Amino acid sequence: MSSVAQHTNIILCSACGNEAECNQQKFYPDNGWVLPFDTFGYYGGFSDDISVLVGERRSREWILCHDCVAKLLSVFPRLTATLERGLHNCENDTPCCEFAWRATSIFGKYEHNENGKLVPVSGAHYQVVENGKWIDAKESAEATGE
Repeated sequence: MSSVAQHTNIILCSACGNEAECNQQKFYPDNGWVLPFDTFGYYGGFSDDISVLVGERRSREWILCHDCVAKLLSVFPRLTATLERGLHNCENDTPCCEFAWRATSIFGKYEHNENGKLVPVSGAHYQVVENGKWIDAKESAEATGE
């Protein structure tokens, strides 16, 4: 039996300079964000890089680690309010941040109802963070009648 070594890429966060692991994608940090900042601009805006806007070149990017994304969202609560809860997966006993979600034991499980139709198993399929603790997601509980 052969084993395959898993290689982890490391990238530096543009905001704090700390190393961030890239396990899911080669050059994008796990549970981070990549912001193509040249595309934020427009004619007469804070920045105005017409060569990017007309497609002559690719935008430069800010790469943010998990902790810097969490800080950014904490600083701007009105921006945070536009996002849904549970932005990224965290399977730790203690949530890594207020924006995480984790699967429950019935996550992704289905059963046949009395009509033979395949339906999600009744109950909360995932949890979100409230006051620093895991709680069953209301959306999941409401959808299943729990």
